[in-house]
Order: sequence, then structure tokens, then C-alpha cells
Amino acid sequence: MSKSKSYKDLYKEAMNAGMVEQISYEYFKWEEEGQELVGKYLGCETVQSDKFENPFIRHLFDTDAGLLAVVCGAVIDKLLEGDTYLQKVLAITFTGKQDMQDGRSYNSYIVKIVD
Repeated sequence: MSKSKSYKDLYKEAMNAGMVEQISYEYFKWEEEGQELVGKYLGCETVQSDKFENPFIRHLFDTDAGLLAVVCGAVIDKLLEGDTYLQKVLAITFTGKQDMQDGRSYNSYIVKIVD
């Protein structure tokens, strides 16, 4: 009786054959001005975390790099609210931090729809 292949070997073979599908989301982090996220918008979900006092919204995208989840803030949350942009290809560009008069700052973005 021959030894069957290990699960890891089966996985490697499936990867090489393009027969593996990602089902979990990786977090995308905004780190530098000009950074872009381009992909099909799959919707959003509210996340409660012990690290933050209030729940926050993470937006879900199918991108060339796989499934990504991203947190953008209240302005983008409001823009993407509802199903207007669901299943549409969007391009989000991080334009940097902007200072407010009260001393706080916020992240600024440009969002474009790809027709």
C-alpha cells in the first residue's frame, strides 16, 4: 500500500493548478500618500473590537491581490452606504492626513468608479 499525499502536497498541487480560492480577508493598511486600492466592492460589515471603544466599519473588496478588508473612516463609510456601489469596481486613493481646526486629523481619500 502506497503512502497517500500529505495535505500540504495536495495544497501545493492545487495552488499550481490555480484551483485554490481565498475565502478570508486580509487587512489593507493605508500607509503612504498616493497608495491605491482597486477592486470590486463586495460590501461592508460592522466590527466590534476590544481595542476600540466604538464599533467600526470595514469595507470588503475583491482585488488582484485577493480579498481585502479596509477601514477608511466616516466620510467613506457614508459614501459607500447602501448598495449603490455594490459589485462595482472602485479605485480609492489615499491623499494623506488632513488637519482640522480643533487639532485633530483625518485621513483623506479620492474615490473613483471604474466603468
